[in-house]
Amino acid sequence: MVDEYIRKEFLGGAPARTLASSITNVATSLTLSSGTSWPTGTPAKFVAVIDRGTANEEKVLITTRSGTSCTGVQRGYDGTAAAAHNAGATIEHCVDGYTLNQLSAMANAPTSQYDLVMRGVTANAWARIGVGSNGQALVVSGGVPGFGQVPTAGIADGAVTAAKLTDAIPRGSMGYASKVSSQTGVTTAGADVTSLSVTFTAVAGRSYRVSAMQRVTQQTSAGIVTMRLHNGAGTQLAAWQQTLQAAEVATSIILACFSPGAGSTTYKLNLITSAGTVDANASSTAPGFILVEDIGT
Repeated sequence: MVDEYIRKEFLGGAPARTLASSITNVATSLTLSSGTSWPTGTPAKFVAVIDRGTANEEKVLITTRSGTSCTGVQRGYDGTAAAAHNAGATIEHCVDGYTLNQLSAMANAPTSQYDLVMRGVTANAWARIGVGSNGQALVVSGGVPGFGQVPTAGIADGAVTAAKLTDAIPRGSMGYASKVSSQTGVTTAGADVTSLSVTFTAVAGRSYRVSAMQRVTQQTSAGIVTMRLHNGAGTQLAAWQQTLQAAEVATSIILACFSPGAGSTTYKLNLITSAGTVDANASSTAPGFILVEDIGT
């Protein structure tokens, strides 16, 4: 039977009518005594039963009603047999078993809380999509939806135009180093501050911000303390300098921006004093650090 599981039009309050004229068992049109308050077939076909409760009871699927005229009438619908009906036979707008069965199948397809329901291979075959696990997404495999992990290769390799490092979008942290232990007795010869070195691959045309902080203590006598930022080959790039008295503590802070060009790039801190010795003090609560960030073009 065609048109078993389709959308149908239902109206409440459609009164029983009678046939204005007799119909044969093969007629595909019929005339009502009145079409007032009856469905029109928009947006979907509707069902009516003729001679309910009699040996000639028959359901029909009506495509269109205009005034009292019903056309595109499918006979013997919903498991009934087509029959001839006399003028004056009662005809009523009704619900059909196909529709109720479809609704029941859909309502009973879920078996667990939060399950989803989808139309199966055939129109009345409702299928269950079992609720997935935490972190899973609704994905399609072989044309069928279900919960699962999004494939790593879910985005075609050629679909992303390599997030270009030539644009102006900042890329964030490129390197970070910190120290939580002190380095003591640095003399006028100077020394690189241990653990405070960052090496990364720079991209041509991009700028990098270097932030560095280190607490220092001038020890045996007054002196000029200098914290130098250099490129690993000894070339000074930026510096902090302050005159400190014996036992005086200060915090060196360096903030600078560079465009080093493409290739491996290193930034280090070097400590020196003009007299006596100086310590690079650090602890878990007051670490020294050096941070390199890509800030765009």
